[in-house]
Amino acid sequence: MKAKLPPEFLQQVANYLSLQDCTHAMYVCKLWFHIFQRSVYRKIYIYNNHQLRQLIASLTQSYNMYQHSYHNGLMVREIYLLHQQKSLLNPRREEEEEHQQQLVHVSQQDFDLLAKLCPELEVLDFNIAAWQHIALNPTTHAWKHMRQCAPIHYADFDAQFLTTFNGSKLSHLHLSHLPEALNKLVNSLLQVPNLEHLTLEVNYNDNNTVSLPLSTCLQQMHAQLPRLKCFSLIRTKTPHQESSVASHDPHFLSAFTEPCYTLQSLSLHGHVDSYRWFDFISSSYPHLKSLSLTQLTTSRFGTKWMWQNALVHMIQSLQSLKSLTLGGRNVPQLFSKGLAVELRKPTCSIDDLYVDFQTYQAIESCQFLLLVQSYGLSQLKFLRLRVWEQIPGWSGVTSNLFHCKQLQTLELSMSKGLMDQFPFTPFLIDHLLGHLPRLENLTLVG
Repeated sequence: MKAKLPPEFLQQVANYLSLQDCTHAMYVCKLWFHIFQRSVYRKIYIYNNHQLRQLIASLTQSYNMYQHSYHNGLMVREIYLLHQQKSLLNPRREEEEEHQQQLVHVSQQDFDLLAKLCPELEVLDFNIAAWQHIALNPTTHAWKHMRQCAPIHYADFDAQFLTTFNGSKLSHLHLSHLPEALNKLVNSLLQVPNLEHLTLEVNYNDNNTVSLPLSTCLQQMHAQLPRLKCFSLIRTKTPHQESSVASHDPHFLSAFTEPCYTLQSLSLHGHVDSYRWFDFISSSYPHLKSLSLTQLTTSRFGTKWMWQNALVHMIQSLQSLKSLTLGGRNVPQLFSKGLAVELRKPTCSIDDLYVDFQTYQAIESCQFLLLVQSYGLSQLKFLRLRVWEQIPGWSGVTSNLFHCKQLQTLELSMSKGLMDQFPFTPFLIDHLLGHLPRLENLTLVG
């Protein structure tokens, strides 16, 4: 054809083609080779160590041949070393399954070569365990355009490690650190003012007694990160019950002097060990659209009603809240008549409700199901429920859940096992499929 399609048009077409189609298009002509070559190398997924070896060997060969011109590594923008995905509601759940899956291993030599061969890299994603043996050198690992980096174990780096991304476009960052490093880490975030998504994973041990100035650190962090929209705070070690003293500094939940209006999504895992957290959240983050509270640790005696009232008050205060996730062993205790009534009001802004009960609790599970029967939870989209089912059907789990017409994912765990429920099990499955029109995923555990 004498008439040639403009290169800009072909680049747009490449965005809608599969990797295989782009590879075939490279062999049409010299022009198409250079155009579709960019699409082939732009985003790379690595599934095993052999593929990583092949990638590095190919990029090294191209670099040695064309290092003074345009080698293939300059086209690489995103590299994903695929690993086990974390649970939707519990980022620390089922860790033993993650260890069973072989992770792509990144050596120090591989890491240094990627920095040399792919200087224009924007996304580098791999498992946080790989950082345990990798050193980050700001002089040799300078990615000017990095926007999403792999999870970093902060204990392995000095206070200036973020200078590697100084002046960059870094927007996503996942940091794992020790409690005593939080204040120093927050000060280091000045190096990356463009962050939009931040995850801080605090690693506690049995001997840790550090008192954290959490409110002060969080307020300072938001002042330094004006573009931050999504924030996750993960605590790997969670107390079994609410302590009689504050688990951080004496004013660990004092509201911010100036509320943070820019944050849209907040996720807390293992930190909510006091009902005062609910008031802190509503006063400090008034414009939240998504809130996830997992591994809640309510106390069993004395303050149950205070937790319930505080949760209802928080929902009333967060008028922009669209999505609410609740997970943990004591989450069933939060469900009260007041909460069900609040969720039923036309003024309630919540559209999506995700609930994960992580333990068998006969009384609390039945109370939750009775609330569903009496008031309905129309916003419920995800439910993981453990049922103490001594007699088939006694809890009314089947008929009560029929009120949750918006339910999309349901996981039921039977205490006695599925075989002991026969012939109730086929009846349960048939009725769930017949009465829940939006159901996409159904899991029965026993």
